[in-house]
Amino acid sequence: MTEAGITSKLCLLSNGLSWKDSMIIDKDGEIVKTVWKLWNWETIFLNLRNQYCKNEEDNEWESMNDESPCI
Repeated sequence: MTEAGITSKLCLLSNGLSWKDSMIIDKDGEIVKTVWKLWNWETIFLNLRNQYCKNEEDNEWESMNDESPCI
């Protein structure tokens, strides 16, 4: 990617990612613009569904600063 002039970073899972002002940022504070996933979509949506159900029960579904994103 570097040879193509694209700046990139390797992030494993969502460790080091968090919400800030409705944007996902990395551990260096840089805004994440694109995510390339290498795992099963079913896992992603199951995790997202579980988080959604938990938030529905708690009556909250707003992204909070410093909270880890579900990606």
